[in-house]
Amino acid sequence: GRIRVTDFGLARSIAEDTPWAAEVEGTAPFMAPEQAARCWGPIDGRTDVYGLGAVLFALLTGRPPFVGRRLPDVMVVPIGGGPTLVALDKGFAELVSCGLAARQPRLIGVQAERCQPLVRAWLGEPAGPAELDPAATVADGIAVVRPAIGDAVLDAVRRGGGGMVAVTDDALLPSDNAT
Repeated sequence: GRIRVTDFGLARSIAEDTPWAAEVEGTAPFMAPEQAARCWGPIDGRTDVYGLGAVLFALLTGRPPFVGRRLPDVMVVPIGGGPTLVALDKGFAELVSCGLAARQPRLIGVQAERCQPLVRAWLGEPAGPAELDPAATVADGIAVVRPAIGDAVLDAVRRGGGGMVAVTDDALLPSDNAT
C-alpha cells in the first residue's frame, strides 16, 4: 500500500475569500515555534521542514515530539467574583482541545468561611448571615457576597468533577511556625 501524509501541522483554506484569518494556525504538537509566536521569525519553507520532521518523529515513536508538561491533577482556586476559576477552566479546555494536555485538572473553589455564598450553593444549603459577612473575614480579596458569575463557577466545577470548600481565617493566616 501507499502512505499519504495529510497534515504537516497546518490545515487551512487557501481560497482568497476566506472570511477570517487566525492569529495562530496549526496542529499544536506539530507546530514550529514561529507558528505559535511570530517573534520566533517568519513562516517560510523551514516551517514545513519542521512540520515534516515532527510528523516523522510521531511515526517513528508513536507520539508527538512535544507533548508539553503534565497538568496537575487538582487545582485549588480562591473564589471572589468567579472569573479566575472560569478562565482557568476555559484555558485548560483549550489545552486539551489543542492536544497539549490529555485532561483538565479538577478545580476546587475556595471561599472564606465567613463569606461563602458559592460553597453554600454547591452544598444546596441556604447561606445564613454568618456565612455572608465580608467584613468578618481577613480574606477581603475573596469576600464577595454575590459573585458576578457564580453560576458559571458552579458549572465549571461540576463539569470537571471538582468541588467547593470553605476555609477558616486561621487556616488563611500564617502560623507562628511558618518560615
